[in-house]
Amino acid sequence: MWLAVFILCLCIDMSIGVQDELPLQHCIATATTACTDLDFSCLKCTYNNYAIDQPVHDCSYLQPIPFQCTVADDALPCQGPRTFEIQGTCQMCYQRSDTICTNTTDCNVHLYDSNYLSNCTVPSKAACLGTRRFRMQRECNWSSGKTWAASSLFSLFLGGFGAGRYYLGQVGLPIVKFFTFGGIGVWAVVDAVLAGVYSIQTTYVCI
Repeated sequence: MWLAVFILCLCIDMSIGVQDELPLQHCIATATTACTDLDFSCLKCTYNNYAIDQPVHDCSYLQPIPFQCTVADDALPCQGPRTFEIQGTCQMCYQRSDTICTNTTDCNVHLYDSNYLSNCTVPSKAACLGTRRFRMQRECNWSSGKTWAASSLFSLFLGGFGAGRYYLGQVGLPIVKFFTFGGIGVWAVVDAVLAGVYSIQTTYVCI
């Protein structure tokens, strides 16, 4: 069975700035906690004699690999052997599908496929390689339950009553539009055009 040697390499420390937006994972244990059930924040683990948080490891991608772990603090209470083996996976933490990332409303409303730089981490018990806190590009959440088509139709046919803006979660401007009949129809047309070219924002995210 042929296995290609997969070299996982992370050239840039992507954890810069992450600590400002994601809570740190603190080690919590009691005297009844099994040492093997501790979070990775409580452990020191190695693979091939290298710390697993190092950016480069030599293994076959997605293949199971053994992590040699020990309880990081001698004073930490737990039951059972304090040195043990955990079955891990040859995969960088940022390559996992269960990453936990911060969200943002700072999207480029003029680009349908816009991305943003998010601060991310992985679940506390995720057995992976590399830094557990990193930055990665994520696709903007453009819809948030709203659609361009509905916004455009509301603005075009009910724009005089502020329906388009109200649909997007705005309150003040729809009231003004309602009492001015959409600027005698002008605002209705303008909003329909803006919604059509993705230049109107909802209260929470871009559409």
